[in-house]
Amino acid sequence: DDRWTSVSQLPEDGSIPAIPYKFVAIGELGHAPIGSSCDVMAVIQSVDEAVSVSTRSSGVRMKRQVMLMDDSSASIAMNLWGEKAEMEL
Repeated sequence: DDRWTSVSQLPEDGSIPAIPYKFVAIGELGHAPIGSSCDVMAVIQSVDEAVSVSTRSSGVRMKRQVMLMDDSSASIAMNLWGEKAEMEL
C-alpha cells in the first residue's frame, strides 16, 4: 500500500559519493585478469537447494548454487556459502 508514500526529487549536492561500476558481460568474464574485480548485471535463472558440503579448511558448510544469466544469454554459476546459502531467495 503506497498511499502514505511520498517521493520527492532533491537537488544533487555531492554529499553521497557516486559508485563507479565496472560492468562486464558474463561471456567476457573469462578474459578478466585473475584476482580482478568487476560488476555483473544479470537475472537469476535458477536456484538450487542449499546442501551441506565438507571442506578441508573449515569443516562442514552450507552451499547453494545460483545460476545467473545476462542479456547476451550467457550464464554463470554463483555459489553462496554459510549463512548466505541458507537465506530465503
